[in-house]
Amino acid sequence: MLEPLRQRGRRPDLAQVDKEPEFVSKALDAWAHEHGVKLQFIRPGKPVEITHIESLNGRMREACLNQHAFVSLDDACKRIEA
Repeated sequence: MLEPLRQRGRRPDLAQVDKEPEFVSKALDAWAHEHGVKLQFIRPGKPVEITHIESLNGRMREACLNQHAFVSLDDACKRIEA
């Protein structure tokens, strides 16, 4: 999701992320480091700091993820983009 922005010259300077146990993205960390994007972690137990993301996640789950069964990552990407 961030790479297409970077390729269009719209790389963010900062990405705010949740550092809960599910944050295990070494790929995101490496990409951010390589492209000079600072990762800012929300404070533990403060999901209200990213309410817009939590809202997006809920809408995405309701509108797309709960409606489709995906057969591959490519299939999921195409359906989600559509």
